[in-house]
Amino acid sequence: MASGAPDFGVYQKQYTSDGKVYTVGAAPTPTIYNVTMTDADTEYSQALPTNCKKFTIQTRDGTSFRIAFTTGKVAGPTAPYFTVPEYSTYNEDNLDLSDKTIYFACGSAGKIIELLAWSW
Repeated sequence: MASGAPDFGVYQKQYTSDGKVYTVGAAPTPTIYNVTMTDADTEYSQALPTNCKKFTIQTRDGTSFRIAFTTGKVAGPTAPYFTVPEYSTYNEDNLDLSDKTIYFACGSAGKIIELLAWSW
């Protein structure tokens, strides 16, 4: 990658011609979702954007929460699900999550999920 160029985790090739560096690759598109979990221990969901390759999810105030990729797992909760500890984020990259939905719930009412998804 050229010096000073941002690294978005996108596959890129560099070609040198006449002393110049050319970067080839798709430009990533960020999408931010904020979902208020009005009720405690209730399942909420967010469809991920087409061609989603990476995402980060957290609660705005650092409250722990549960996630799953199958409906009916996080509200009860009923295994399998994944617990994100307080003051933590959950990240995934190098994926192909087209047409996928992430499900989440929290033991406290009124918490806000922040989800940043990257697609290209």
